[in-house]
Amino acid sequence: MNVIVEVLGWSGAVLVIGAYLLSTRDIWPASGTKSAVVNVVGAALLTTNAWYHRAFPSAALNVVWIAIGAATLARAAGRNASPGEST
Repeated sequence: MNVIVEVLGWSGAVLVIGAYLLSTRDIWPASGTKSAVVNVVGAALLTTNAWYHRAFPSAALNVVWIAIGAATLARAAGRNASPGEST
């Protein structure tokens, strides 16, 4: 189980750092859907690892990171909704 949690944690770190790199290089907009999805998934993986290791401050930080990404996705979904649909 420990190896799986470590792989999840490192994968999450790669995803979050990758999203940050792509947004700072203007390859992906920081407020774009791709960046938000990658950040949410990466933060979820990091949260799993942090919780397993009882690193609660890191887990809390990543839960906030997930919330920020989820809010970005919700805002993007609202922009993409048809005019007749409610958001």
